[in-house]
Amino acid sequence: MLLIQMRYPDLYFELFKEAGTLDKLEKTQKLTANEQKKTLQAATESFNALHANPDLRRFLTKTDAIQLSDKEVMRWLDVTKGGAAQGQG
Repeated sequence: MLLIQMRYPDLYFELFKEAGTLDKLEKTQKLTANEQKKTLQAATESFNALHANPDLRRFLTKTDAIQLSDKEVMRWLDVTKGGAAQGQG
């Protein structure tokens, strides 16, 4: 989570709004082109911006074996929250 906080702050702050964003990004990458198009059309602008980041997509591919539930994501966000509160202000 610290790596995400440092390298992908937009994703990090999006996770505070919706912990499932990480899982949704990973699943979207695995869809066919047509399925991806449909998913992205229905998604928020912030999700589309995250998905459009090729560096983030590479990172998600390389770390695919690391699985976190939404509950675990929230727990790790709580651990890093002090730094996030400072960075948002």
